[in-house]
Amino acid sequence: MRDHVLHHSVALDQTVPFAGLRRYIANWRRRRKLIRLADLDDHILADIGIERGEIDETVRLSLSLNPLHELDRRARLRRTRGQRYV
Repeated sequence: MRDHVLHHSVALDQTVPFAGLRRYIANWRRRRKLIRLADLDDHILADIGIERGEIDETVRLSLSLNPLHELDRRARLRRTRGQRYV
């Protein structure tokens, strides 16, 4: 699925003027919001279902990736593996 989304966004970049730049800017803004989310207490993050480390890793990803989708993917992967908060 991720590959499909990436290929679709590359095709979109070639047909819509400044689509790539818009995507980068939108992803940069999403990262700013995630950084503010990292300021929350660990208990609140646990209630949301994410870990601080996941936020830190997601913020460092390439601007071509949507950090919110990636954070959700990582949290779902952790939950399917059965990892729990201590």
